[in-house]
Amino acid sequence: MRPFRSTRGEERSFLASSFEPNGDGYAFYRHHLARGVPVTAEEREAYLNPPLDGSRRAFFEAIRGREASLPRRPWLRSERATLAGIPAPFGLGLIVVGAGLLWRGLAVDEPWRWLPIAAGALGSAYGLLILAVRLLPPPGAAAPPLTPDEKQIKCRRFE
Repeated sequence: MRPFRSTRGEERSFLASSFEPNGDGYAFYRHHLARGVPVTAEEREAYLNPPLDGSRRAFFEAIRGREASLPRRPWLRSERATLAGIPAPFGLGLIVVGAGLLWRGLAVDEPWRWLPIAAGALGSAYGLLILAVRLLPPPGAAAPPLTPDEKQIKCRRFE
């Protein structure tokens, strides 16, 4: 099993969760409770493709002084964007570690039994959330278009 290192594409996907389309540009959100700062598409690309040293100082210097004039994102939408950027193997690892803590919590004496059980349940639940967001389509997403064969099958069903 490969270590939990993100690839360049996964890192870009995670960083892209800080942006949302806004008119002809994008809104940048430093964190999920922050108000949005309008940025251009070129500035967004500069943030998503940092130089070799990994520094994003140039991006933050470019937006310094701009008013955060856009409203905050709804919490669930920002949480979903964050979870979608976390690699699925990380979610699976959380489930495995959480299950181990749950199992270990059953063998602990009574005063501290709740601690590993609570940690295991929370870890497993967060891992399941990651997998659900990564594997299930977003709410309100359009169904993929039907192929010609599927259209024929659907038409025959109602005849």
